[in-house]
Amino acid sequence: MNNAPKTSTKPKSSGHLVRNLLELGELQIMLLRADAAAAGKSTRVAALLVAVAICLLLAAAPVLLLSAAAWLESSQELSRSASLALTGGGAVVLAAVLLVAARSSINRGLSMLSQTVDELVQNIECLKRGLADPHDEATPQGPGDHD
Repeated sequence: MNNAPKTSTKPKSSGHLVRNLLELGELQIMLLRADAAAAGKSTRVAALLVAVAICLLLAAAPVLLLSAAAWLESSQELSRSASLALTGGGAVVLAAVLLVAARSSINRGLSMLSQTVDELVQNIECLKRGLADPHDEATPQGPGDHD
């Protein structure tokens, strides 16, 4: 008879693996925080420059629209009110096109983020299934899993 103890290829407990995974997660979060702080510091100047540029554009827009209306008035021999109306209408159409393009871009970005979150949830569920002990009858139940 063979009295040698059996060696198992399965880890003695999944506690060590879970602890390592949690430590890895904590390290990833710390790295993300450090990267976000560094990115925040480097983008402050850029944000200030963007704010100044937006202010200048907002200040220049009425001047440009009035100049375009004056050009229409003189070159096309339109009345002042007609040239102002055409210029204002053109600006509204341009703004609408830009808003539609921005909405499309935002939706595309949000769908990519949603896909990433869905993949993370699937990975966590897969990890939970992998760590579950099939011989353990007392698995924890979530809020909606009561019998």
